[in-house]
Amino acid sequence: MITRLYLKGLILFDKVELELDRGLVVFSGPSGAGKSVLMNSVLSSFGYTTAEALLCELSIDRPINLHSEAYSLENEIVLKSIKRDKVRYYLDGQNISKKSLNKLFQPFVKYLSVRDKSGFASDELVKIIDNSLLTKNRSFKKLLKEYRKRYINYKIKLSQLNKIKEDEVKLAELIEFATFEIEKIESINPQIGEDEELLKIKNQLSRIDKINEALTSANDIFDVEESVIEVYRLLDKESGFFVDIMNQLRADFEDIELLTEELSEVDIEQVLNRLEQISSLKTRYGSIKKALEYAQNKKIELT
Repeated sequence: MITRLYLKGLILFDKVELELDRGLVVFSGPSGAGKSVLMNSVLSSFGYTTAEALLCELSIDRPINLHSEAYSLENEIVLKSIKRDKVRYYLDGQNISKKSLNKLFQPFVKYLSVRDKSGFASDELVKIIDNSLLTKNRSFKKLLKEYRKRYINYKIKLSQLNKIKEDEVKLAELIEFATFEIEKIESINPQIGEDEELLKIKNQLSRIDKINEALTSANDIFDVEESVIEVYRLLDKESGFFVDIMNQLRADFEDIELLTEELSEVDIEQVLNRLEQISSLKTRYGSIKKALEYAQNKKIELT
């Protein structure tokens, strides 16, 4: 608690002397009145900022937990800074460096600024309140110990609960993904060997024009069939094998014509789309069989 403030030679102030009462103290005034300058001088007395006043003297009540082996401290401490060629700091008349002064009072002096709000962080404020209660209430130490024990247990349980919730979310995501994969496989409904059959149809479709062209040219062979048989007859040679070959050719050509008619009715775009669907399953699962097994296994797991 600061009880007295005395300043001399501070920019806007020739001389300032204030007697402060216990409790909340507020400095008010318009912008530029010197509030920040005044507060910086107070902070400089504790080694936080650079001293601007030629003389700054603070009288404070000694904090209960303030102890020092290097300096003799009274119940009422007087802090003084004198600025000449350089700034000198005094603690109850004893010379002290700015760094040592700041280190000594750091646990007891907190301030809030635009750049630094650490002194008013939640944990710091709680610590201040706890320390205050510890000095005033002997039973508070036991209560604080019990509270900390319970709070640690609470944090452990909370961590466990969060882990359970995270696992539940992950499980739900896995179930959702597995369901999605099952539905995708079932919607495609692939059949084992279907990919090979589709590739065969695709290759046939790509050659259908050449097949028709070759078939048209090859049909000319039947125009000379009777002439060849007549040659064999005139030579008194057996023509049966030739007739069999021509009949086989006729049957094969009819099958080819039926195939080309069937292929002409096939939707090539539909074949390509189906191949793409099955190819995506084979890329994902390795084969149609493995895709079907995966869907079946996941169904069992989800039931």
